[in-house]
Amino acid sequence: MNKPEVWPSSVDQDWAVLRTREQQHLRKRRKGIVDHRERKLCVSWLIRACEEYGFRPDVCALAIQFYDSILVCFRVKYDPKIYTFKQMVVAATTGVLNAQQHKESAMCELICIICISIAAKKLEPKEKAPYLGDFEDYYQFSELQSMEHRVLDMLNWDLASCTALDFVHVWLAKPQHETHQQQRLREDIQKLVEISIKKCMRDAAFAMTKPSLLGTASMLWAHRVIAAKTGEYEATRKWERQLADRLATDWEDMLMLAENIGSVMALDAQYENPFSVDRAESPSTVVDLNQMMAREVLFPDSQTKSSKVVLVSTAVKRPMPEWHNTVEAKKQKTAAMRPEQH
Repeated sequence: MNKPEVWPSSVDQDWAVLRTREQQHLRKRRKGIVDHRERKLCVSWLIRACEEYGFRPDVCALAIQFYDSILVCFRVKYDPKIYTFKQMVVAATTGVLNAQQHKESAMCELICIICISIAAKKLEPKEKAPYLGDFEDYYQFSELQSMEHRVLDMLNWDLASCTALDFVHVWLAKPQHETHQQQRLREDIQKLVEISIKKCMRDAAFAMTKPSLLGTASMLWAHRVIAAKTGEYEATRKWERQLADRLATDWEDMLMLAENIGSVMALDAQYENPFSVDRAESPSTVVDLNQMMAREVLFPDSQTKSSKVVLVSTAVKRPMPEWHNTVEAKKQKTAAMRPEQH
């Protein structure tokens, strides 16, 4: 007799279940994405379509993950050295759409629509999830149905994926007792996280990132943004300590990712980068490396209301991301345009 399925009932269990799904998903995505420019256009269309349909943000994130998985599968079958992106799309939809009646852009849109439809059926309530017949204004029902079967076959009918927003939901789970101020903070963080993830999902570099790291790094960025505005850093420090305990070996990668998210969001004048990793200069000797990786700092002790010496680690200096130069150039240009004060 099969044992009944046990649903996770705590943050630790939720986290463990999602990490297991994440590992399974990453094992299937061993190859990276090569069609960066075309992917950015398609993902931008996916995001805009999900907004117009009024779907939840996690529907968009899941649809993009399905699209990326399909794109990788297509490229395994259609070598980029032989097939251009347009040629690949035509070959991938052969038998579904007539190439003489539909342009390559319409073929891409069909694939995107199917990804949205599958994601919405999984996550949205039944009354809101779309039927394939809802898209008959653009394609015949037989074409939609055939493409849906083809996409599901490409996914091996395995829809148990997880996105960065799934991990965010674990962190932002509503407590049993919540003050109005705590509720407001949680809602503000969720809004910032959704904006940052949606912005980063367009970039193929973030597509190959672990969802757990992307979700957690976006949370850290959002906490820092709010703390910078309010000047209240205690809640952020408390959450970061919990975060460090949970991530352990992934901590350094998460810090780099949070810094990268801050750099991307800083391209929008509305957001200044509140995140800067404490980085030491690269060591020249083994002795310097040992001294760099462990140093003593004064840290306030809330229990004794005094300061205590704590041994902390600093990250090894790494090259700045390429968009960092863009941010710095933008700041210098803005400063140069300001009128001189006499």
